[in-house]
Amino acid sequence: IKEMSMYHIEFSPSVEIQGLRRALIYQHRALLGGHVYDNAHSIYVMNKLPEDVMTVTSTSRENANYAIKFKYTRSILYTDAMFFTILNLIIRRSLKALNLQMVGRQYYDAEAAINVPEHRLQVWPGYLTSIRQYESDLLLNCDFCHKILCDKKMFLAL
Repeated sequence: IKEMSMYHIEFSPSVEIQGLRRALIYQHRALLGGHVYDNAHSIYVMNKLPEDVMTVTSTSRENANYAIKFKYTRSILYTDAMFFTILNLIIRRSLKALNLQMVGRQYYDAEAAINVPEHRLQVWPGYLTSIRQYESDLLLNCDFCHKILCDKKMFLAL
């Protein structure tokens, strides 16, 4: 990926509920292709839409009709700082989809916790990720990390 297109989104009538906005946009996934919605008023798509200003309609579960207007804002090249922000957002959402829990800036797998009862501790395996530009390409760095937690259940059992 060397470039993304940014579009401003307007809903008519206005939609304040994020989940509903996301569901209305999701109905047009065939048109949008790979995209990232920022939960506000912008969407980032991998391939530019056929027109700079497009209006599509969506229907909610309650059979209410909504018009969604996509207005082309700009191209984001892979050298822009915003490009890395978007890619990091994709990585974060992917880690959440794997049921990992964010602690600080890292994601940990609580389901794979290792109990150390003699020390009343738990060790959670996790991941530290970042995306940076390296020479002329992008570099995804994924490091393994661990979080050591005091096991409160063991203290309560004493």
